[in-house]
Amino acid sequence: MFLLLVLFCQFLSNSADFNKDLKELKAQNLCDNKCIFNHFELTSETIDFFPKKCETVCGFLMINSNSNLTEEKLKVAFKDMSELVGGLTIDNSSLESLSFFKLNKITKAFHLVCLDNHGVSLVNNSKLSNINILTDFYFLSINLKECLFHVADNKILDATTLCERGEILQLVGLEVFGNLKDCRCRGDLITTDNIQEYQNCTVLNGGLRLSNFTSVDQLTALSEVTFIKGDVEISWNGFKDLSFLGKLKTIAGRNEDGRVLANIHDNYAMTRFGWEKLGMLYDSNFIRYSMNIENLHPDFCLTIAEMLVFLAMSTINFENIQAKYCEDEDGGLFQKFCTFQNLSTLDENCNAIFGDVVFGENDGRYMSKFFGVGFIFGSVTVQNTKTEGLKFLDNLSHVASLDATLPAISITSNQYLKSAKLNNLMSVIAESKKEVVLRDNSMLINGNKQCNYKINDNTGTDIKVEIQDCEAKRKSGFGIEFVLLLLISHIVFL
Repeated sequence: MFLLLVLFCQFLSNSADFNKDLKELKAQNLCDNKCIFNHFELTSETIDFFPKKCETVCGFLMINSNSNLTEEKLKVAFKDMSELVGGLTIDNSSLESLSFFKLNKITKAFHLVCLDNHGVSLVNNSKLSNINILTDFYFLSINLKECLFHVADNKILDATTLCERGEILQLVGLEVFGNLKDCRCRGDLITTDNIQEYQNCTVLNGGLRLSNFTSVDQLTALSEVTFIKGDVEISWNGFKDLSFLGKLKTIAGRNEDGRVLANIHDNYAMTRFGWEKLGMLYDSNFIRYSMNIENLHPDFCLTIAEMLVFLAMSTINFENIQAKYCEDEDGGLFQKFCTFQNLSTLDENCNAIFGDVVFGENDGRYMSKFFGVGFIFGSVTVQNTKTEGLKFLDNLSHVASLDATLPAISITSNQYLKSAKLNNLMSVIAESKKEVVLRDNSMLINGNKQCNYKINDNTGTDIKVEIQDCEAKRKSGFGIEFVLLLLISHIVFL
């Protein structure tokens, strides 16, 4: 009796979720009403309601133990459909293959446009052995979040190469486990005992976990890897760099809970990165990619080229970036790379500057030297100047400071400053976790409306601005409110 009650409650919960998702799907207005499948599951009773003469069908197709439908019946029902908007779930069915889907005549693919938390889910199908059609699926998402891809506990399914074929190759959050054979090249399962099995892997599925390796000799087995899909954690190893991943070009993760996607920590002998070909790090959910570099050798350093990769990813966020710049840098990537000592000796026409730049009270005559500067590998401080704006930094696009004691950009005590806009600023990296700090600029922050001041009006950037004047106001306001509350309480209870 208790089991029946549990199953009934589960059914009610599933029905409620289905109705909510279907309502949200209909609100997208991506299908004609006649092309919407309104039923919770496909069975011999509901198959007659499946939309006819519709290339695009909206709905959440559930095929399960209740479905009692042959593959031939499904092929007839789906004969006009080459695009599904919603999701596909095949759970505990008796299907042997998915050959009933039809490919688009032009794109030669089946299009799956998924709603949030939907996509493809194939679970516990005891006879399922052929899912090759999935390599012809083209995955799109309504809300920019990656489509779900879940293939599990299908006891005779060989999914060895599934993760490396078609559009599936581009999906990051693949969940493929418990089948007869799962995707090979699982980077999260590497040990000192099985490392040699990865010699021919160019893509690592499931991310990369490396711990307790004392030398790079074994790790040359990873020398062909170009793409890592999933979380990366490299910790408690004895090697000096990561040059054994010399062909690595792309790392992609998918963040659902605010965790760090690439965590390189507690490798006490590590002095260099060595990822010379790395060009892209991204989150497949189109949010900031989160990275941590912490507790390495005291001499660990980043090259300008390596920092440029991080700066180019304007949506990267560092939990920590405990490093310094390598001393042998010549800035050869720039037309004119200058080292900053002071404003008076700084060369004209610099494109990039290395060092902590400081503008003070009498430095207005030197500001023109920065008209062409796009990159500063260090910090920028504008303090006690008489300038009314930051036009002299109009071309500044990237700033990366590895000093934990300084904001990357600090604009303080400029009594004539009316605008602090840096509209070409695309990315800021700050070990101090303070990207931009504004303080004591009386003409700039003159009321509560200015407490949400944006240093960049471009909507594509996400630069964190800390306005310390407003923090002080909030704290002061809280103090006054607290005193008033005490006075009122005292009067009431007299």
